[in-house]
Amino acid sequence: MRYVRGRTNLSATIFVPWDCENSCPFCTSKQDYKRISCDLEKVQKTISKIGKSPLFGEWVLTGGEPFANPESLKAVLVELEKYEKPVFINTTAPLSTFNDAVKIINTFGIIQGVNISRHIGYDFRNVASVKDMEQIKKPIRINTVISNGFTWRNFLDFVYKYGKKKRDINLRADYRNITYSSLKNRDYVLEKLSKEFDYISTESCLVCNTEYFSVDNEFLVSYHRGMQYSSVLYPKKVYINDILVKQDGGLYRDWDCIPDTNFESFMCGEVVLDG
Repeated sequence: MRYVRGRTNLSATIFVPWDCENSCPFCTSKQDYKRISCDLEKVQKTISKIGKSPLFGEWVLTGGEPFANPESLKAVLVELEKYEKPVFINTTAPLSTFNDAVKIINTFGIIQGVNISRHIGYDFRNVASVKDMEQIKKPIRINTVISNGFTWRNFLDFVYKYGKKKRDINLRADYRNITYSSLKNRDYVLEKLSKEFDYISTESCLVCNTEYFSVDNEFLVSYHRGMQYSSVLYPKKVYINDILVKQDGGLYRDWDCIPDTNFESFMCGEVVLDG
């Protein structure tokens, strides 16, 4: 079996080994944190095994909540620094550790951007405000998921509230509603975006699709749709669209977290890529 890079900006997503205080209705990770043991040491060991792999070019730290445990997060970042690949962090920017978060973000050079969740219709409590975000000296993208509270009117209000200071907005479809037939169709949301903002480009792979729009030439709004899995199997080849390091240190090529010893050996060794 051969493993092939499915998208050019392939990342390794690390689920930090500590949970968050939120209960977002569309989040499957919450269940994982209830059933999977967290192990910081094993996560660090897995990072050291795959850090030099040419298959991927960046790290994404997600959770859970990366900034719920600043000291352990710094330990993970120290390990990631050894491999000189950019790091992006998904967070809600909790207010209780926001000062620590700002120091970490602004100090670690490998951190290239921060994705802050603010979901329309979901009330995050005790999180950093729009004004607080100005302390962060790295690029910020605001992530929001289309959920029950979403309307076009409140989305426009959301865009102009958070899109200040050139913060990009990433609008994500609920992946539970995405199928092969709907992945790249022109749906209601895409039609509204096309009429409201200036279309720029489309980026896609076998399991996801993202359209980009410019808002007054100041910041971007992207519309991301993704499937519920990341690897695609064809005869004798597996196209990899994400690499998962779970909170127990396990290494997987898909959301179902089924062990694949051949993939682990591939990721931990010297390889020649098919594409």
